[in-house]
Amino acid sequence: MGIETIKLKDLEGKAKNIYEAIEVMAKRARHLNNKRLADKEEIMDGTDESEEFTPEIIVPTNRKRETKVATIALDEFLAGEIEFKYVEPMPMEGEELPESTDEETSDDTKE
Repeated sequence: MGIETIKLKDLEGKAKNIYEAIEVMAKRARHLNNKRLADKEEIMDGTDESEEFTPEIIVPTNRKRETKVATIALDEFLAGEIEFKYVEPMPMEGEELPESTDEETSDDTKE
């Protein structure tokens, strides 16, 4: 299992620039990692508290390695499976909100 080189041209058109692409992949990797940790905590919390816990000696044998979350996020990004959108930043203190471009009148008010 080796690391493959990724051409920057593969990232073109998927985000505004390389830094944005990396940020999207990093956020996805963080999301996947948090999900894995939550799943592991559920398994560990499944013990019955009324029983006495006796730790066992764990000897790793043929332990299957999990695919790294960064690799999964990169593959998903390149395959176009990650959806992201741009959000208008909130105004700083003292600035006014930008005017809405959506039509605020509904069809009910028209005769």
